[in-house]
Amino acid sequence: MTLTCFRRYLSYRSSPCLVLAALLLSGCTLAPSLQPPQQAELTTPVATSWTANHLNAQVAERFMPQLSALPALEHLVHQGLKANPELIKAQAQLDASLALLKQQQAQAWPQISAYFSGRRQDNGLSINDNLQLGIDASWELDIWGKLEDASRAAMLDASQQLNGLRQQQLTLTARIAKQWFNLLSAQRQFELIHQRRVNLQNNLVIIEESYQAGLSNSLDVFLARADVAGAQSSEAAKQDEVAQASRALELSLGRYPAGSLRADGELSLNLDSLPAGLPSQILQRRPDIQGAQDALSAANAKISVAYKEKFPSLRLTSSVGTSSPELADLLQADSLLWNLFANLTTPLFNAGLLEARQQQQQALALGAAANLQQVVLNAFAEVESGLTKEMALVEQLDKVSIAATNSLLAENLAFEQYQSGLVNYVTVLEAQRRSFDSQTSQIKIRNQRLQNRIDILLALGGDPATLISPSAALNIPTDEAIQ
Repeated sequence: MTLTCFRRYLSYRSSPCLVLAALLLSGCTLAPSLQPPQQAELTTPVATSWTANHLNAQVAERFMPQLSALPALEHLVHQGLKANPELIKAQAQLDASLALLKQQQAQAWPQISAYFSGRRQDNGLSINDNLQLGIDASWELDIWGKLEDASRAAMLDASQQLNGLRQQQLTLTARIAKQWFNLLSAQRQFELIHQRRVNLQNNLVIIEESYQAGLSNSLDVFLARADVAGAQSSEAAKQDEVAQASRALELSLGRYPAGSLRADGELSLNLDSLPAGLPSQILQRRPDIQGAQDALSAANAKISVAYKEKFPSLRLTSSVGTSSPELADLLQADSLLWNLFANLTTPLFNAGLLEARQQQQQALALGAAANLQQVVLNAFAEVESGLTKEMALVEQLDKVSIAATNSLLAENLAFEQYQSGLVNYVTVLEAQRRSFDSQTSQIKIRNQRLQNRIDILLALGGDPATLISPSAALNIPTDEAIQ
């Protein structure tokens, strides 16, 4: 503000007329530039289609299309969404953001307070009482839209927290599903090694009886005993893997990690070809991308707030009250006093403080834009990697299933031929090893395909139809929530 403008302000300061104050603002030559500051934007290119092979159709609405067909898993997911400490923390952060939003919105309204005070003064000659009762009001006029921008920034911050909560809900749902299948896989591997240990012990009994009858040599006995001991060791290790997988799932459910939870079901789902939609669709489907967009929009709004801090501000203050030495006279009309003030203030010198604040917000906005770009690129990479891995796992599972079937047949045939004296026991051991390894690989790859399918569903944006939207939670129009 120039010196002429400041003198003009002093000449009108005693006038209560708001019209004159408005004329004063419009007539001042303002020091800050009227050109709004540049805001950060997303510059990430979006491909027209996925490079990996996929089914060209709309993404399924359900996060896990077969979740309802697995009632045990569905029940655990609902438990986790209610009791998981991370979600409870995220909900608390959202509540705090909503409270801050209400605080910011309240600043656009007049602030009214009432007061009552009493004072007794003794000057040595007399004692004087004075009682005061009144109401004070103040209201900052949002001339430049600064308070509106601040409220919008607070709204976008709350929307970011909400999208963060939604992303954590989806991530937890995926984590519980993956941990449930991990537990199933560990249980199946334990059952496999347990059955192998039982079979080896039965074989050992047969070999020892054959040795005592003089039909086999001591080498076969030693090899069979070593195989049983190895299976017993592996069985103990697999039992620990089951307990660890159970504890991981219990922690996600918000339970005490006792390691006692067991999964009940089959290690399989109806995994049809997955429709992946278009890359541009996940920009609207994924809550983490929406949250990063909210963060960028909030940062840009804060740039505007910092910019408008350089301009004059007008605040109206008013007071109505009474003063009397007697309590009964406080409400008398003749003791009523009132006043009204219009205060215009503007920054003159602050050693570059306001300019530095604007530069800070601009730097934060650039960081938010870079973060949004990284989140979008990561989302694309997750989908592309998942779709590529899906094809490889389908091929692996097909081949390992063939290997498991044939290895099991070879194991049974080898032991029959050993009992008939057609092959030595080393051949039996090799056949048993191959059968066990192929069955173990089959379990692992089935689990890996389930894990990858869940990762793809999560990367594609989960189930937006079943989650609350930011606009509904914040009670604002949808276009405002994403601007």
